[in-house]
Amino acid sequence: MQVTLGDLADKLTIAIRKRRIQPNSVSDKELEDIVRSIFMEWHLSLDHRTETRFICDLISLADINYQIWHLESDIRSEENNDLDDVFVGKRAKRIRDLNKQRVGIRDRINEYTKQYKIVNV
Repeated sequence: MQVTLGDLADKLTIAIRKRRIQPNSVSDKELEDIVRSIFMEWHLSLDHRTETRFICDLISLADINYQIWHLESDIRSEENNDLDDVFVGKRAKRIRDLNKQRVGIRDRINEYTKQYKIVNV
């Protein structure tokens, strides 16, 4: 499978979060493969400045994904089965805005690593 470095970073943050919520949902091998793909590519290819940017962006992706999952969980919560439209609408708009930020970070990673556009996983 071929993906960009930005997509790999996003996949990693999602896999880590899934694993925290459901320990058996992402196997050790799957997580290891994602991490290995990222580290093999950027350790061999990125200069120190770009490496630092990548780590900061990875942390930002993880934070944004966490916020999205938390908002989605609020909406799906069984305790909130009689949610009003305002409650759901506010969270849906926030999720939309966070997704835009997430895509922006992923695109930024792809831009400053464009010479390494495709990575085999």
